[in-house]
Amino acid sequence: MSSENLTLNERWLVPAGSGYWAMLDAVGLPRGRARHEALAYQFEPWLPVPLESVVPRFLTLDGDAVLAVALPRASLLDLLDKGVHSVAIEGSPDFLSPEITAGAIARLRALEFLTGDLTPEPLRRVRRRSAGFLGGGIALALLLLCAGLLRRAEADRTGARQERDRADAIYRAALGRSAEGAILPLPLLLDAELRKRDQQLGSMNGAGAGTVFEADTALSQLLAGWPADEAGLHVESLVAASGALTVRGTAPTTEQVSRLVEQLGRLPRAHIEEPSVRAETRGAAFTLRITLGGVP
Repeated sequence: MSSENLTLNERWLVPAGSGYWAMLDAVGLPRGRARHEALAYQFEPWLPVPLESVVPRFLTLDGDAVLAVALPRASLLDLLDKGVHSVAIEGSPDFLSPEITAGAIARLRALEFLTGDLTPEPLRRVRRRSAGFLGGGIALALLLLCAGLLRRAEADRTGARQERDRADAIYRAALGRSAEGAILPLPLLLDAELRKRDQQLGSMNGAGAGTVFEADTALSQLLAGWPADEAGLHVESLVAASGALTVRGTAPTTEQVSRLVEQLGRLPRAHIEEPSVRAETRGAAFTLRITLGGVP
């Protein structure tokens, strides 16, 4: 094959006699790039030309034996100028035994000499394009991942905000005017109001009247059992007195009121009197009287 009729996709096979050969010993040598450099240092005394003027390749044989071969850099540059994209060795040196030669020839053909700074420009462009596609794909994947995480974080924040708003609505309904302009957090304010009411009820009932209704505990149970997935439920007032909680509010439909009663009825020791439900143009108004285990 001559370089004049060589196409870009063909491989140039250099005869074994055009290369410089040596048998080296790799005992104790490191691995990776350091191994290549150590072998090149061993190979240099066997070369009739400076190491910088050739491109060496190394083929590991049985044990620690390494077959070294080098081609002149000037010859490889000439082949590059003629449009060759791949160069390998054809054949093997005469000093190899027939047993080694039989297995080495195919492996020698796999040794590529046009690598590193000798890589053909078309291959460089392909690799740059592939790297660009890969980088773009990774960037897109990271962008989608970040977008998903942001959406999830926003959904979590929205859910937490709705939960806080729901709890605040119940607290404000229980506190009434006491919640207006409050500086303390609503749960602490409600706890203080309930303790004050307990003290007042205890004074009214006398020392031997027994335990008063634990409204703060009942309210905590109510908050825990209040459905978070029922949109449109609105508490207008909440009164803790006479051993029970009285909740007044509105809902978009009477079915939602029924589901609310069913869910609150599952709370431990809960008892709900027959609810009062009234259909209105905006939905349904309801009144629930709930005993949650705090009755004396």
